[in-house]
Amino acid sequence: RTKRQGRSWTKSGVANVVALLTAEQNSLLEKALTTKVDSIVEPLGEDLKGAVRQALKKPRSTTHTVQTGKISNFGPVSSFIGKLGQAFS
Repeated sequence: RTKRQGRSWTKSGVANVVALLTAEQNSLLEKALTTKVDSIVEPLGEDLKGAVRQALKKPRSTTHTVQTGKISNFGPVSSFIGKLGQAFS
């Protein structure tokens, strides 16, 4: 659930989750996870195989970058915002 976190679902992510939930409701997920992949691929389909592999992958870590910017001053430099802008530049 990604409510109020600034995140959103991608189309492939939604498709993978739907395939996993459908397999779980049809009692096929446990069978797909416990048996060999090659023997069960035909009855379950390629979408479930891809969804299981995608769900088991490690997520990529995001890099943290430093944001840069400038404080705009449309008034005198002697004002508070002007002094603040000079302090950061």
